Amino acid sequence: MHVNQIMRDKNLDILLVQEAHLTDERRREIGKLFHRQLKIFSSGDRNKPHTIGGVAIVLNKKKTNWKQCEFKEIEQGRAIAIKLTWHRGTTLTIMNVYAPNVNGSDGAESAQFWKRMQGWIRQHPQWKPDIIAGNYNVVEDPMDRTPARKDPDNATKALGEMLEQSALYDGWRNTFPTTRMFTYEHRASASPSFSRLDRIYCTTPLLNSARMWKTQPSGIRGVDHEMVSVQITNEDAPLIGHDLWSISNKAMKDKKWIELTRENGITTMEKLKNMGQRTDALNPQKLLKNWTDNAMKEARDCEKIIAARKDKQIKELEAKLKRAMKELEEPSVEE
Repeated sequence: MHVNQIMRDKNLDILLVQEAHLTDERRREIGKLFHRQLKIFSSGDRNKPHTIGGVAIVLNKKKTNWKQCEFKEIEQGRAIAIKLTWHRGTTLTIMNVYAPNVNGSDGAESAQFWKRMQGWIRQHPQWKPDIIAGNYNVVEDPMDRTPARKDPDNATKALGEMLEQSALYDGWRNTFPTTRMFTYEHRASASPSFSRLDRIYCTTPLLNSARMWKTQPSGIRGVDHEMVSVQITNEDAPLIGHDLWSISNKAMKDKKWIELTRENGITTMEKLKNMGQRTDALNPQKLLKNWTDNAMKEARDCEKIIAARKDKQIKELEAKLKRAMKELEEPSVEE
């Protein structure tokens, strides 16, 4: 239920889920319930699929070429991949990962996982990923943790080698090189810590065409990770112009616009009743066009006011967030 809600509310084409806790039976149930909207690929933990790990990729049937999608389970409960037919026959290969945790200075399990991923990609060149996303449970840079600290070298080195082999880059960090933003809050101790564990890596061509990198709450109660997202476009796709403009729902619900449009409509009806002989300058079509033009002009003005108000609220929240992040920063990096 939550998956369909996220896809709808966030207007997503593809959703990658970690810690999915999804059995094959449950996946089939959800797929049957939302058979018109969603196509789900998943891999659960070998021993405890209900409670541990698990990864899933969800496709919006209305926005993706889901019938021609290929699926690969790379490592059960940890890594899966899909290959989608994209624009003009090109393909897009996406890998979803849920990596093991690093334990203090011990990154052995994480390092071995990334080495296995590197080996799998080397052995399956036709599945070389264009995008790898998920919960990495390790950060490459100390600035992605607060308090800032380095993660185990063996884990970060293995991850770096895998990414280098596939020529993949951290899209959010490349777009915001000096900004601190976190996707996970750890509250096990008296002093909470934050980290950017959830990331999206992509190739240079996709990075050049990507936009709208976001980190935001998923909107689901009990989920302790933020959702990261990006809009990816194909560089070879044809240019599509703007749709026909229409009055937004927000403007149509604005009381001032409704009242003004109603008053103008009453005035127009009175003019029609008292119009007398039709002329080129005064006729029903002219009066209707004038009323419509005024309604559209007032709606545009209303939308500008609403947008300005929203932008102000966003800037105020961003300023509060920056102040909060600054208060959390440590003066030095732990070695």
